[in-house]
Amino acid sequence: AHPRLVDFFQTHGSDFVQVRQSTSEQATRSGGRTSYECFNQFNPKTEAAYKDVIANWAGAYLEMAKMVSEDVARRRGAGGGGGGGGG
Repeated sequence: AHPRLVDFFQTHGSDFVQVRQSTSEQATRSGGRTSYECFNQFNPKTEAAYKDVIANWAGAYLEMAKMVSEDVARRRGAGGGGGGGGG
């Protein structure tokens, strides 16, 4: 975290922004597991499993992107073109 924001992120933890923690704080937050144990819990252990996860998440992402695109198009059609801009 940026030095000006460390206090904020120490109070409001984030999975995306990390601040240094003491070993006891890390153990408490991770349920007492080591970094290695957490990594193994949340990551595929074999290349085949990795490829399956990538295929699954890539497919889910593309499906969601298609749904969002269709929703935007539908809203534009229903709203008469949406917000044009001046400029």
